[in-house]
Amino acid sequence: PSITAPPAVVVACTSPSGQAVPLGTPVVSDNCDPDPAVSNDAPALFTLGTTTVTWTATDATGNQASATQLVTVEDRAPPVLTCPPALELEAPPGGAVPTNDPELVAWAGQATATDECDAAPVVSWSFTGPFPVGSETDVTFRATDRAGNEATCDVLVRVVEVGLTITSPAPDSCHAGPVTVTYEAWAGASVTISGTRTLAGVAHPVSGGSTFSDPGRYELVVRAESVRGAATAQLAFVIDTTAPVVSITNPVATPHTEPYPLSVYRYVPDLCGKCSPECQRCGPGAGVRSWRPSPAAATHSPSSGGHAFWLPDLPGGPKYVFKGTPRLNDQANGDLLLEATIVSAASASKQWEVTLWLTPSATPGPKLELHSQHYAPQGPIDPATWSFYVLDEARSGFKGKGAFSGKQLTLIHRPTDKRYGFQLGLGANGKNLKLGISGWLGYRGSFSADRGDLNVDLAALSQCPGDTWRPEEAEATHTSYSGGHAFWLPDLPGGPVYRFQANPKLERRDGALLLEAKIKSATQPNKQWDVTLWLVPSQQPGPKLELDPQHYAPVGPIDPSKWELFVVDESRSTFKGRGGFHGKTLQILHRPASRQYGFQLGEGANGKNLKFGISGWLGYRGSYSSDRGDLNADLLDACRHPDNDLPLTPEYTVADEDGVAGGVESVRVLLDGQEIPADAVLTERLFCDLGLPVLGSHVLRVEATDCAGNVGHDQVVFEFALIEREGRLLSVDGLKGSEATLTARFCLPCPPTGCPLDPTFAEVVASTLKLTALDTGKCASPTRTTFDAASGCVLAEFSKADLKQHGKLGKRFRLTGRFFNSTGPVFLVETASKKGCGDKGHGKSGHRCKDNDGDDKPGKSDDDDDEDDE
Repeated sequence: PSITAPPAVVVACTSPSGQAVPLGTPVVSDNCDPDPAVSNDAPALFTLGTTTVTWTATDATGNQASATQLVTVEDRAPPVLTCPPALELEAPPGGAVPTNDPELVAWAGQATATDECDAAPVVSWSFTGPFPVGSETDVTFRATDRAGNEATCDVLVRVVEVGLTITSPAPDSCHAGPVTVTYEAWAGASVTISGTRTLAGVAHPVSGGSTFSDPGRYELVVRAESVRGAATAQLAFVIDTTAPVVSITNPVATPHTEPYPLSVYRYVPDLCGKCSPECQRCGPGAGVRSWRPSPAAATHSPSSGGHAFWLPDLPGGPKYVFKGTPRLNDQANGDLLLEATIVSAASASKQWEVTLWLTPSATPGPKLELHSQHYAPQGPIDPATWSFYVLDEARSGFKGKGAFSGKQLTLIHRPTDKRYGFQLGLGANGKNLKLGISGWLGYRGSFSADRGDLNVDLAALSQCPGDTWRPEEAEATHTSYSGGHAFWLPDLPGGPVYRFQANPKLERRDGALLLEAKIKSATQPNKQWDVTLWLVPSQQPGPKLELDPQHYAPVGPIDPSKWELFVVDESRSTFKGRGGFHGKTLQILHRPASRQYGFQLGEGANGKNLKFGISGWLGYRGSYSSDRGDLNADLLDACRHPDNDLPLTPEYTVADEDGVAGGVESVRVLLDGQEIPADAVLTERLFCDLGLPVLGSHVLRVEATDCAGNVGHDQVVFEFALIEREGRLLSVDGLKGSEATLTARFCLPCPPTGCPLDPTFAEVVASTLKLTALDTGKCASPTRTTFDAASGCVLAEFSKADLKQHGKLGKRFRLTGRFFNSTGPVFLVETASKKGCGDKGHGKSGHRCKDNDGDDKPGKSDDDDDEDDE
């Protein structure tokens, strides 16, 4: 046969995967076969380019003929190019965006292209870099398909200047808690923070992290860096975590017991079980007695001792001893209250808080636990002089601490028939001949038992000269050496002079002395130490004689043989830094190391003057080291009224305990809750303007606020204890006798300020008055007091019957009370011709002299009593 292929075909590409193309029809003939068969080898889909299609004709006898046809698929359209939007990039001042910048490359990669014939047209872009800050550049993107068709677009790239900005905290700000540094920088920048934290003058390096919590002044460098450049910013701020420390030094705190802190009487029985008139108790409920209990040693008993409580059935028993400062108080109604913390002698974690109430009772008899020879009539102990009590079970208990936390015990009187009670008196502790208390008890609750015992000695807290003192800097009035310091520390920064801050205390504890005080440099107030100085008795040292020689016996009044001598307990004695010394610790050492000299306590022992005091040499090791140091202090009776008088200028110190720059920003002073100027002087006029009485208890509070808003405070409860008030003297107009009474008249002139007389004057004077007949030992409170507001005078009447013994009254009388010292003025009531009769030390003495019975009849003078006039 013969065959003619269709003409060549040219079409536009419509799909990358190929397309169907109409080929047309070939022309076929055969001289025998009218309908030869026709076929071709065309693909179903034609792809880009020219494809040759072969056509074949076959007749009935199998003869064949062929012809070819060209089919061309052409790519006639460019790709469709999609470009990213215009780009704005950030760079630091002076920086530039390089061509390999990750953000730039990622942005350029957003360009895409599609093509009808090419499944993967090539997308490219071209630019020259880097792109400097402030530049605007067109970037050309190009898409090319396989046929070489192209599409292009231009996109603007702008580079703007963005630096490093710290958004918080504010520059030079002050914070009480953690601070997180936040910032803004250009995209892609890596930020680091480093610098220093300065505390108490010492710089500590800081790096890593952005949150800071340790106290100090921070000076930081924040650095941002990337391929576009770098920038830095500086930041300073303060973290102050501790409130300022406020110490009030004036007025001096008044020892506080209700209603007023007075030692109206002393109760000191001698071994004979008798009382001298000077120390006899002034009636039931006349005042508050306070003792410090301590474990009673069994020196006069067959049983064991050395415990506070004997609790054999309690875990940690049998021995429990006191921890801290226990107190036994005689309440105004005659009850006794023991408040203490006790700890197991075998396991320090087993502790109890003790509240033990005892009520007077005539039911119990004495339990005699001493050796029999110590009791009357053979021995000095007379149980007839003891006071007896029963346990108030409703108010008495043990509250667990430490390992016993959460546990409770109710205390029960034992034996239940109360034939024995708690007994108070000389030898009543059941262990020795000292003043003490003992009693049997049981308990119910977290544990239960019917066996328990209290056995303690009692030391009278009202006798402060033997127990507790308030140290003051000793002035050098009787020596050639300098004085006026608490501690002389020449090798210590801030030295040589260090002075006491508010309320230092020296007290006896189990024979040792403990000084607890805060001291500060006289020249650099921020340099401060907490002092803990333990001194133990020793016979080894000798006295160091630092006064001028003429003051020592036998020429002068000071006898070193009467001094008590001590050595430093180095294991428990420290200086702990405060303020500028925060974090520093010193161990206190005895000097000289040979202990040739010791710490000495007594009259003139301060080394500076003739007053009662203490002194000693010391060294220290630790953050600083030296072998030179000295303590020189006068010692004042901590129980007596301080000499607060009007006008009074409050004195206080304020220190920033953190040692952080920034310090105190404001100070407030409040008197009884009312704010007064920081430099105010306390006068009667001020009290009047504030609507406050002068007499009675007051609270002075000083608040200091630092830059972080931390508020520190100190407050002191005080009273005006002297009778002299801005030049006005309380006059005691003697004792005037009648048939049944003695009357004392007290007058205080009205204030020169024009304010009314203090409305509490009469109440305060009358509430604490006691009159003692020194010849009988009897004392009494007023039976009646009257107040004349016009004259400002109080009349106090005392019953003679209350003061007589065996019908005798005597002629010597002593007044004690709120406005007098511990001895009080003494009055003679006898004939008017008695020379020297009167109160020479307490205002005018215009009283008449009386006879021995205190009435108006003439009596016989007794010159032997001249020595009792004061």
